[in-house]
Amino acid sequence: MKRIVNRLIEGLQHLPELLLAYFLPAAGQLGIVVLAVFTDTATGIWAARRSGEKIHSRRFSDVIGKLTVYLLLILLSRAAEDIFQINHLLALTTMLLVGLELGSVDENFQKATGKKGLLKPLKDLFKRK
Repeated sequence: MKRIVNRLIEGLQHLPELLLAYFLPAAGQLGIVVLAVFTDTATGIWAARRSGEKIHSRRFSDVIGKLTVYLLLILLSRAAEDIFQINHLLALTTMLLVGLELGSVDENFQKATGKKGLLKPLKDLFKRK
């Protein structure tokens, strides 16, 4: 029994290394999503300052929550791709999350500058006539 427990403990010591090796292929997507969130946060702060709003630390805790959910989605997408053999799920998840953040960056840009926004020409391209 003692030998089984020792082997289990020895195996668990390598768990962080195994998890890192398993999720390493998603590192690029994680980086892109983190960059998009920080860009959104920076433009949000810029827009708030330009409009005279107060900046609260509570709002920054929302960013940490959003990052946590996004990172979990990326990791789950990586695992689902591998387990269920779903091609391009990780890429699609990353594009969706970055798209959400770009929409928010565009709103912040509009709020800060009073101009149309960076994505207006793209939105007009897909607008129904």
